[in-house]
Amino acid sequence: MEPYFILILVLAPIALVVMIAYRSEKKRREGLKKSAGRMGFSFSPDTDNSLLSSLSALKLFSRGYGRKAYNITKGEMDRIHWTVFDCI
Repeated sequence: MEPYFILILVLAPIALVVMIAYRSEKKRREGLKKSAGRMGFSFSPDTDNSLLSSLSALKLFSRGYGRKAYNITKGEMDRIHWTVFDCI
């Protein structure tokens, strides 16, 4: 077999998985934004390091390296302030 053919057989499935993951995350982010808007909350897909710093007293948010909070939804409902986010 040609080396290029083998390379394509290896790289094509990897590229497909990456593309599916990217589209899935994009669709999820759009859904989060729509849900936040319906509830009157704000939504930001950007990273906010200060959010995790303010939660560092909780053991869960003080572990690991390079922690990030993103896809942040904030708002108030029934006099309760809510902050929901993804964390890696």
